[in-house]
Amino acid sequence: LPHRARKLPNGASIVAIQDKDCTMPAAAMTVGVGSLCDPSDFPGLAHFCEHMLFMGTDNYPGEDEYETAVSRAGGHSNAWTASDSTTYYYTANNTKFLDIIPMFLDFFVCPLFSPSGVERELQAVHSEDEKNHAIDFWRLNAVSYTHLTLPTKRIV
Repeated sequence: LPHRARKLPNGASIVAIQDKDCTMPAAAMTVGVGSLCDPSDFPGLAHFCEHMLFMGTDNYPGEDEYETAVSRAGGHSNAWTASDSTTYYYTANNTKFLDIIPMFLDFFVCPLFSPSGVERELQAVHSEDEKNHAIDFWRLNAVSYTHLTLPTKRIV
């Protein structure tokens, strides 16, 4: 696929891929912090941060402002936390895609972590974790995490 890669002045790397068969543009950001980076006294921190980044920023403070904009643009967004990284993405129709980029990038620059969202998202992350206890894949991951750490432990 035709693509271009660039390194931004802030050190972030970007790749733009053009696929004529795609019907809707998408953007994704992967950060090098995942569940293995969680401090031992705060398991789930990376996943909690994943949730909180969707809850407003300094420039777009409404808790549902981003999701509303993406939905109105005919798209969707989501994120997932892996062991060594967390990936966020969104899709939107061609006419509104570029309008959403500033909102998306604000996640990583000035998230609010509003008190009204903290307790709710702590419960959401806890509920997801509890649900996963019955799924073998996640149970094996939990056992693995007790014996693994990343070479350099980073705190979010």
